[in-house]
Amino acid sequence: MVILVDQDGPLTNETKRLFEVFRERFPEEAKRHSGERNHFELIHNFSPHLGEVIEEIRRSKGFYLSFPPVEKGLTALKEMLELGHEVFICTAPLSFYTYCVPEKFEWVERYLGKDFIHRLIITKDKTVAKGDVLIDDKPEIYGRLKPVWEHIIYDAPYNKGVNNKKRLNWDNWKEVLNI
Repeated sequence: MVILVDQDGPLTNETKRLFEVFRERFPEEAKRHSGERNHFELIHNFSPHLGEVIEEIRRSKGFYLSFPPVEKGLTALKEMLELGHEVFICTAPLSFYTYCVPEKFEWVERYLGKDFIHRLIITKDKTVAKGDVLIDDKPEIYGRLKPVWEHIIYDAPYNKGVNNKKRLNWDNWKEVLNI
């Protein structure tokens, strides 16, 4: 089986890190935000007047490299490989990619090893990637092509309304994937 896994969300805790940086830089403003992510688009989790601030944080040097790993996710990827599956990280970069793209590579090398960087697919359009499944927290994935993979939702508070797809977390991944 060819398994594609999104990086930000299923493997990295970008939400936790964004709220940490936000609290560090804007402690008074942070008091008005719960730290909960209720919308997939990160910017929509904050007051509209903070949009540029949030984008500035996301575009800053070191931000993507500072994401804490989702430990069970890393373990699951390694186990999938051990079971003989082809596993790739399929991730979308920011349009302002100056730091984002190299830091995605650095993050993978730091947490999964140098050999795993050859299993990293960076594309704005995940529909062009081939695989049997794509594990992604994004509720809907659109692109130029009809995907050949099945979209399996990585369970998160902001995608609870998606009921027409399989849901996966790192405790039930074997059952969901029938492995």
